[in-house]
Amino acid sequence: MSDTKAIAIKLLVALVIIPLFSSLLLLFIDVTVWIVAMWVMPADMLIENSLSLIAIGVHWGQFISMMAAMSLALLPIACVIFCASQLTDHPLLVLFVAVTLVKFVSYMLFDSMAIGSWLNRVSNLAFNILTSNHPWQTLVSLGPITLFGLLIIAVGLFKVSIYLRSGD
Repeated sequence: MSDTKAIAIKLLVALVIIPLFSSLLLLFIDVTVWIVAMWVMPADMLIENSLSLIAIGVHWGQFISMMAAMSLALLPIACVIFCASQLTDHPLLVLFVAVTLVKFVSYMLFDSMAIGSWLNRVSNLAFNILTSNHPWQTLVSLGPITLFGLLIIAVGLFKVSIYLRSGD
């Protein structure tokens, strides 16, 4: 299997297959709760608590939408981790130290926390999407230039990961 396919499959599994599988688990649980509720609750309580097939469909759609937004937010981070994993045996530790050093050095050089704040916004984006009532608005709140830049960075790091993997 080529290096491109290997890394692409890993990204596909992490950012698409796992969220889809999770959504199917959510759908199964929602349907199970609905079936049990139909046996034990009167009809008016079902309506009052939004336990219906339509509510289940809306809930599942919202979950899929949130997972899609999170996957887009995690794409650059995943590519950074893949690239770092080709260089070291401990990519998460190295990335933690590197981000901390970048924040510290940028503060010392520029006397500003702007770079550190930007890194925090990007690294916390997936969590903010997860906890937001409006995941797509949270994603877009970074701005189109930043989002486009992150996409370019992700593509570049994907290609670097392929290059580094083929060199092993």
